[in-house]
Amino acid sequence: MRKQYLKVLKDYFKQEINSNFPQFKETKYKSIYLFSSEITYTWQVNESLNCFIILIPGLKGGDEFFIEIGWSTQGRFPQLERPSGYPTQEREEFNKEEFICRLDNLWSSHSFGWKFYELEDINDVANLIEKSQTLISIQEAKNIVIPKIDEAISKLKEFGLPYLSEFVANVINRKPMQ
Repeated sequence: MRKQYLKVLKDYFKQEINSNFPQFKETKYKSIYLFSSEITYTWQVNESLNCFIILIPGLKGGDEFFIEIGWSTQGRFPQLERPSGYPTQEREEFNKEEFICRLDNLWSSHSFGWKFYELEDINDVANLIEKSQTLISIQEAKNIVIPKIDEAISKLKEFGLPYLSEFVANVINRKPMQ
């Protein structure tokens, strides 16, 4: 991802998380299950129950980002490959101690993330390379990145937070095994 996009992505996403989801705090984890470029926001519900929003900037050359959400009932960052599964209508995954899915899997069976531009022709690789190497200003980056973040925040409000809240309520209301 171009550094101008990355700067806007990190700064504006953090601002929007702080504004819209104040229960989530940026948290640094040392984990083999996280890349150094990923940013994790944690909602610590109690000592052992944490919910997560993970911002995943596109890899080098990928002007895009993804969002994953999930939880751990073990008081840590989930110790599993990501994404670890798909959400189900029956919420079978709510029985798992740890789980992470792509945000877009809450309304779609495809993981598409948010791309900063689309190719007009899938075969136009030269155009893709040229676009990814073109220098842009921070203002140009803001004009491209901010609407995508706004869309992602809207999806977090509509799908992500209700899903995580449903999981939290399920855990809190769960009867202990006898």
